[in-house]
Amino acid sequence: MAGRVTVSFELHTVPGLNRHRVSVWSAEGAQLSPPSAQSPDDLVVDEGTLIFVEASVPVAARKKRAPTRDEKRSKLRASAGSTAVLKLGNAPTYGLSSALEIQIEGAEQNGAPQNIT
Repeated sequence: MAGRVTVSFELHTVPGLNRHRVSVWSAEGAQLSPPSAQSPDDLVVDEGTLIFVEASVPVAARKKRAPTRDEKRSKLRASAGSTAVLKLGNAPTYGLSSALEIQIEGAEQNGAPQNIT
């Protein structure tokens, strides 16, 4: 029988972002954490459980285009001792490589993030 794994989330954002949203879903489509600008609560799941993280950040308008959002859905597999890092948006002026970075302990990324349309 597989063991239990604690999956924890830590958000890193550029100063003043405030309009980012992160939610967590089960593979069956149940919402485990509602959309929020706060880090999702820790989850305790079976090793190998699939979870999905949806994240969204504002993207600055460029020239004549209206502001948009960078929205992604990432598939993760619970795995003790693993760490996944998800990045969205662009923020090179703040010393970060992205506007939002989500560090997830106890899970590994399972495939490339998908754009949400």
